[in-house]
This record gives sequence, C-alpha cells and structure tokens, in this order.
Amino acid sequence: MFAQNADEQKSEILALESIYDTDKFATDRTKDGRLRGKITIEVPMTMKMTLTAAVGTKRKTVQVENLSPVYLEFVLPNDYPSSSPPEVSLSAAWLDSSMSAELLKRLNEFWTENVGMPVLYSWSQVVQDEAATLMNATELDLDHIAASQIRSKRRISIDQSLTTASGDGDLPSSSSATLTGEQRLSLICDYDELVRRRQFETGWYQCNVCLSEKSGRHSLEFYPCGHVFCIECVNGYFSVQIKDGAVRQLHCMEDKCKSEATPQQVRLAVPAELYERYERLLLSQTLDLMTDIVVCPRPQCQAPVLLDAPVEVSGANGGRLLPPMATCAQCRFTFCNYCRKVYHGLEPCSFNKNDRGKLLKEYQNGDAETKRQLEARFGKRKLEALVNDFLADEWMGTHSKRCPKCYVNIEKQDGCNKMHCTKCNTLFCWLCMRVLTGPDPYAHFNNPVGTTCFNQLFQGVVMDDDDVDDI
Repeated sequence: MFAQNADEQKSEILALESIYDTDKFATDRTKDGRLRGKITIEVPMTMKMTLTAAVGTKRKTVQVENLSPVYLEFVLPNDYPSSSPPEVSLSAAWLDSSMSAELLKRLNEFWTENVGMPVLYSWSQVVQDEAATLMNATELDLDHIAASQIRSKRRISIDQSLTTASGDGDLPSSSSATLTGEQRLSLICDYDELVRRRQFETGWYQCNVCLSEKSGRHSLEFYPCGHVFCIECVNGYFSVQIKDGAVRQLHCMEDKCKSEATPQQVRLAVPAELYERYERLLLSQTLDLMTDIVVCPRPQCQAPVLLDAPVEVSGANGGRLLPPMATCAQCRFTFCNYCRKVYHGLEPCSFNKNDRGKLLKEYQNGDAETKRQLEARFGKRKLEALVNDFLADEWMGTHSKRCPKCYVNIEKQDGCNKMHCTKCNTLFCWLCMRVLTGPDPYAHFNNPVGTTCFNQLFQGVVMDDDDVDDI
C-alpha cells in the first residue's frame, strides 16, 4: 500500500506540473521525505473591491479590480490518498480567519466524499469557486482581517486528521497571518497593478500628449482616472520632476488630474539611474516626516537610524531631558539627534552662529513648552547669554558706529560731528565716516566743494538752553 500511495502521489504531482505554470505550482520535500508543495490560486472578481487600512496616522482607501491569489500549501502523508487527506493551509492577504475556516470546511466535505482519490487539483478548483462565492462584500477592512488572523494563532484543521501543512521544508512560505493591514494593502495593490498591466499591454492606445498611437507595452495608464500616455512623454515629464527633487509630484499629465504614479509606473518610465534617485529622495523625504527615524549624519553613510527614547535625568535645577541618542547600525556612529554631532550627554548642544537669530526668535516667541525643550537642548544659561548678547549687539548697531580705521564701536552722546577715536586717535566725521586729515579737521565742514557735510558740524545735535546762551 505504501508503494501504491507513493506512485499515485508522483502521478498527481506530474499532472499538476503539466496543468500549472512554474510560478503557480512548486514542490519540494520535508525533512522526513514527504512531498510538500504550494498552489497559487487566482480568484476571479466580477466587481471592484474597496479596501481600507491604516497607513501611518491616516486611513487609506483604494479600489482594486483583482484580489491577490490564495496560496494552498500542502504536505502529503505517507498514507495519502488511500487513508489520510493532505495536510493543508490556506493564506491570502484578504482572507480572514472565518473565511479560511469556511474554505477548509468545504475541502473537508470534498475529501469525505472522495476518500482514496487524489484531490489536490479538485481542491484548488473548490477554493477558486468557493472563495469567489464567499467574497460577497464590496468593502474589506484589512486592519480587521489582520487582527482576526492574529487572534487565530493556529490554522483551523480539516476534520481531526487534516492538520496544518508543515513548514519544515525549503519552500518559501506564503503565510499572511502576521501581516499588518498596511502590508496587506500593499500586496493586493501591487498584484492588482500587475494584472491590469498585463491586460493593458495587449492593446493599442493614443497618447494624450503627442497624440501618437502606441502599444500597451510602450504606454502607461494612470489610476483611477484611466488617462493614457506613451512612455516617451511620461519619461520626459518624470525625468524633470525627479531631477528637481519633486518626487511627490509625479502625477497624471492631464490638466488638473491628481492621479498619482505608482513606484512600478515610475520604474517603467525612467532609466535605472533616475529610478534610484527617485527611491533615494522618496525615502529621505519619508524619513523626514517620521519622528522616530533619522538619517545618519555621516555623508558617506546616510543610513536610516532608529532613535532611542529621550531620558529624563534629575539635577540641581530640576529634571531635564537628555537629547535623543541614536547609533547607526551600519557605521556604528553614535550621535545627538538635536545637533547631529557626536553624542555629548548632559553637555548642551553647540549651535551654529549663523543660526543665532533664528534660534533667538524661536526662544523669545515660543510658548513655555518650546522654551523648556530649547533649554533642555542648549542649556538655559547659554540661551539667556545669547539673548543678552543679541540685545547688546542690536543696541550697539542702533546707537553706535565703527571707527573707520580700527572698527571699534563708538557711541556719540553729545557734541559736534567731529569725532575722536580714543583707541587709535583717529579723527573722523560722524555723518559720512570719512577720516579727517590735515592740520585743520574742521575744514571738512567748512568746504562747500566735494562734500555733503558743509555747514553740518552741529547737524543732529540737540541743544539745550545753556548751549543757546553760550552761543
């Protein structure tokens, strides 16, 4: 009986290999020598399906025309098909635990009616037909499906003798039980685009830009608008945008249309080196929006780095936060996320002098929490000194001028416009800042030719009554 079962199993596998393409059917053997395999089953759809899932902090809703395949993984017991059914598991990105249980129940019923017969091909047809029947909804919440799969930690077996397919072989597993809603959405959308692209490539289309008619292989269709352009025109538009760094503005070229290009469409439209730039810029811009991931500050590395959580420490002046520390897993550089320099612990961040004005404005105009965070980052005394220095510089700029020779700041409190620098003994005009040379420095104010300071010796001087009396 063992030899007969082995022969029937080999015959069944050969038959399946002749029916399915290599990308739809694969086999190997488990460690104990049993045949193991995976059948990819495409499920036909008669209407569009609306999918929702949480992507970051928002919920994303998309419509698809094709659902990703159901994967039927099996292991053949030594007494199959004479006595025991195959061990089997079903998985798909859109399949929840209740639908899996119902499909496995249908497979069990089919085995009960056909004990002793090879059933793998028939099972694949049952899954294909019944999955389409069970899919009676037009909307799927993929987060709900992910949660239901997590709650159902084990596969539901067919009857008592039909157990989960063993995973001890080398065949890649297609299990989707641990996928998040966002991952499921990505898988389904990628598959939907792949199928639509294959169908699209069989036709001929007119480009909406150059009006030439080209095959689907040399055209792109945007979703969900359906506008079609030749790849040559799309390449010209996308190339300019990517070179300018506008990787989030790769939209349909129809006027006022906001359909976005998918990464797969960008890959088809532009050369490999531009696509690499697109991926790099897109990753960088995405990381900029994430609060817990930064890019390694070393120019030769630039790898994504996960930040450590801020740590509050106590001190004489109360608690303060240690700056977020991060260690690059690729180059092992440990740095402060605030200043992007080597990690300095409790020592305040050093700031760029060119950013003093911006930092000061942020500190002076910020609320209590903003000021607390800046003080934790740069130190309260350092910021207060910065404020005082800035105010002093501002006052000096308004109320003083620099000596035209030694450039020391000089304040004019009263007196005429002939000034004397006590540092370098230079005489100069306060109005035009010209150095006064010659034996008579007042000649500058008495000469009507070649100067705007004629008769301006006391220009701007506020005289009190005593000064008038003296005159």
